[in-house]
Amino acid sequence: MSEQILRALGMAFAMGWQILWPLILGFTLSGVVQAVVSHQEMARLLPDAYRDDPDASGEFRRYTEQGLRSGKTAAARTVLATLPPGGGRIRLSEPEAQAWLRALNDVRLALGVHLEVTDDFDEQVAEIEPDDPRSPYIDVYQWLAFLQESLVRALS
Repeated sequence: MSEQILRALGMAFAMGWQILWPLILGFTLSGVVQAVVSHQEMARLLPDAYRDDPDASGEFRRYTEQGLRSGKTAAARTVLATLPPGGGRIRLSEPEAQAWLRALNDVRLALGVHLEVTDDFDEQVAEIEPDDPRSPYIDVYQWLAFLQESLVRALS
């Protein structure tokens, strides 16, 4: 009888842990994102719908933000899921390519906040020296733009 109780307790603990660890991980990741991602980046990724009307914007956000966040998370998961484990050629279906486009755009938006990208960014880049600390980030930003453009052309 005591063996059955111990087995039942072990199963209950295992089931509880299977439910609890994703919650702990989720809350931890959420905290990290809030600590690492700046307000400016979040504003760029989830902009106000009505810039001149904070009340209307807040109301709109209340109904749409969770869906937007879920979509961004799903796109990022698709990118990770479609990367070959050992590297190499990536083959995407059209929905996967669309998810890649959305995820790449979000990464570029966040990186653009750090680089202070404006309409005249290309002109500014031409003047940046290779030893400038921003240079590697600019290279990544431009590579992401190239990748995005290549995907758009492939989908056309």
